[in-house]
Amino acid sequence: MMKNIHLLRVAICMAVAVSGWAVIPGSSAADLPAASPGLQKEEKTPMIPRVSGPWVELVGRPPLEKWNSPDAEPVDFAVFQSDDNRWHLISCIRKTTHPGSGRLLYRWTTDNFLKGGWEPQGIFLSSNPKLNHAEGRLQAPFHVRYEGR
Repeated sequence: MMKNIHLLRVAICMAVAVSGWAVIPGSSAADLPAASPGLQKEEKTPMIPRVSGPWVELVGRPPLEKWNSPDAEPVDFAVFQSDDNRWHLISCIRKTTHPGSGRLLYRWTTDNFLKGGWEPQGIFLSSNPKLNHAEGRLQAPFHVRYEGR
């Protein structure tokens, strides 16, 4: 289980520490790693992400309320910033005790993207058989902004 939380942390940290990452609103360029000088857009060599700063554990193991399981593990995730400038991380959690395939979506938030210990907000979404959902079959979350919403 811990291996998968670390994989989530690695994926998020890699997203934050990619060479040439843009400044995140609410933070300064000093908070982010410097771009590698050998990876300019004009060059034909592919850009390779490199972790160049300290690890920051953004989220920990989620408290899954009534669907908790010692085998539960965060897998796919989406990170986005809402209109109120808060950051949201929504992760698919598998191997819960939720009926069916045991998957649900869990959400954390923070005001500071690079600060560890994001605040758990609880279960974001689970299946509902009354709406003809396949029980516990949620997959990778995503966020789309369309026409300002």
